[in-house]
Amino acid sequence: MKSWLVDIVQILLQICYTSQSVRNGCGQPPRRNNEELAFPSRKHSYSHGDEVVYNCQPGYIKLGQIRFQCNQGEWEQTMPHVECRNKPCGQPGDTPFGSFELFSGDEFVFGARVVYRCDEGYEMIGKTNYRECQVDGWSNDVPRCEIRRCPPVKAPEHGRLIMAGKQKEDPEFVYGQVVLFECLGSFKILGSEHITCTAEGEWSASVPTCSAMYCEAPILENGHLQPRKDQYLNAERVDFLCRPGFGIVGPPFALCFHAAWSSPPPMCKAMHCGAPILENGHIRPRKDKYRNAESVHFVCHPGFIKVGPHFARCYNSAWSSPPPICKAMYCEAPILENGHLQPRKDQYQNAERVNFYVALVSE
Repeated sequence: MKSWLVDIVQILLQICYTSQSVRNGCGQPPRRNNEELAFPSRKHSYSHGDEVVYNCQPGYIKLGQIRFQCNQGEWEQTMPHVECRNKPCGQPGDTPFGSFELFSGDEFVFGARVVYRCDEGYEMIGKTNYRECQVDGWSNDVPRCEIRRCPPVKAPEHGRLIMAGKQKEDPEFVYGQVVLFECLGSFKILGSEHITCTAEGEWSASVPTCSAMYCEAPILENGHLQPRKDQYLNAERVDFLCRPGFGIVGPPFALCFHAAWSSPPPMCKAMHCGAPILENGHIRPRKDKYRNAESVHFVCHPGFIKVGPHFARCYNSAWSSPPPICKAMYCEAPILENGHLQPRKDQYQNAERVNFYVALVSE
């Protein structure tokens, strides 16, 4: 009888405990962003006191176990509180002649992305310029930056390269290199004397050309050139000659030097002489001015004799000789015995008349 009562009491207690557990049970374990159940179950409900264990999802790590317990109908994390954190990938790797920047995230951990850029004058090899921190580490390889290159340059005709960086059978012209040009002999550069390989892989200017150096014929008014040409080559000489009646004012020649004349052309200035002054005479022809190479003749007035040249020539604005002197001609007073002269003078001008008077003698 007593044994039967004990069994009934135990059954009633078991029924009471089961009913209490159902009333205090929990539903499905909570869904976590970074964790997942270590032992998935098909149970739809959990009893009071049941525990579940979580593991970290791929890309996350933890120290310890993450446990949740059903407590009075609520899931509660048991101590110590452990969380899954982003898995670190470490430093993504540097690239020579370039740099990277953390594009998303604050640390080099799962989900972070870094973007690479090349320094000025360098270009990235390949199309992928980023790396992402994934479950198994960084994606892709570290990008490579290579210096930009410019197209090959050849010396212009009649010229040469006097500095071109590296010299090989096939010269490489890279960012920052400067190429200098020089023309040979009597040729001059048309264009830039130097070009630079830019950061874009292009030359800063076109390759110049070497053109024959020459000077255009100078203009000489009232004169001509010797030799007479339209163009004169480098180092060639031209002489300046003025027309008759004109004198040269300035250098009589010039040299063509690097497509420019050593001096400007002179002036051919009209040469003239002023009328000479002849006292007691006159000049023929009579003018105010006489052109270069023109002559004048000197004529003395009657009663005067010419002492000096008979003519003079205008030469480079000066007379070839000074005018002569027109010296007065005269006669000494004649001697008349027993008489007198009328008019009575010591000297008589040329063509002047004198009268003789005889004295009367009284007997």
